[in-house]
Formats: sequence, C-alpha cells, structure tokens
Amino acid sequence: MAHGGGPSVDLNKCVITIGDYRVQFTAYQPDTSGSERLCQEFPMIGRTVLVFDIEEKKLRHQPIEITILRESDKKNHAHNHDGGTENHDHDKVLLVKPAQAYPAGTITIDANFNEPGEYNAIIKAGENKELTFELPLQVGGHSEMTQWVIAVVFTIAVFGFIMWHRDRGEKMKGAHA
Repeated sequence: MAHGGGPSVDLNKCVITIGDYRVQFTAYQPDTSGSERLCQEFPMIGRTVLVFDIEEKKLRHQPIEITILRESDKKNHAHNHDGGTENHDHDKVLLVKPAQAYPAGTITIDANFNEPGEYNAIIKAGENKELTFELPLQVGGHSEMTQWVIAVVFTIAVFGFIMWHRDRGEKMKGAHA
C-alpha cells in the first residue's frame, strides 16, 4: 500500500484508499465466472458486476460519482479547425453512475465490457468532488478461444506424460527380465 495519504490500492485485499477513507472493491462476472471474486483483472468480456463497499460512515453520506472509461481512448484527442483540441468524451465513456449518497454503504454497478482492453473506474467523492481516485481495470485477458487452446494443450501434455511413463515402465520391466 502506498504511503503519504494519497490514493492507493491494496492489491492483496482490493481496498481502495481515497484520502482517509477506505472502500472495498470486488467484481464478479456471473455469466462466465459465477461467484468468483475478482479485483482489477476480469478474464472475460461481457457482463461484470462492480461492487464498492464503503467502510467509513462519513463517506457514505457524501455524494459519490463513478465513471467507467475505456483507457485506450483516454488520450484520443482530435484537432479542431481553430488549432485547439477537442476531447471525444462520448467515445470513451462506458457508463456514469451519477453522484449520490449511499447511506447503506454499497454501490453496485452492472457494467457490460464488450471489448477487451484497459479501462479506468474514476471515483469522485465529496460535495465538490474533491476526493478522486482512478482504479485501473483489465478486461478480457483470456478469450474463450485462448481458454480452449490452453485446455487442449494441457490435455495433450497429460496424455503424453501418461504414455511416456507407461513406456518407461515397460522398458524397466524388460531390463529386469
């Protein structure tokens, strides 16, 4: 965990620290991983339930806004005709959960990550959104095809080991005869 009071993530427990406040983050991909608890890496694209559990009661009564952005689009700027830059926010925003208080302490977001890649959950808290934290997310590290190929390679390796071990045992029997 980082020191100095800045935003940080405890990777072992997936605890987000925003200023002096702690928020437990957990994600689920119920359609592909069932109830497996995920932190920042989601193996598949598709439906993902993001759960933020706010530990400190003081933070529960402050407005909290969460925006999910596609990271690869974060730096996507186009020059306009006046020589300035125009930010294409609508291209990168996956979803926005508008600012509101969560007295029960739990924020649940049902997101659909339809493309693999890097995303960012931006959490803004406080009356003036003075507390901000960016949580990097990796989506689709393993496609269904990749998982299938891994399963086939593993099966072939196990079969090869069994055959090798069997042949080795027969050779040893022949040597002792």
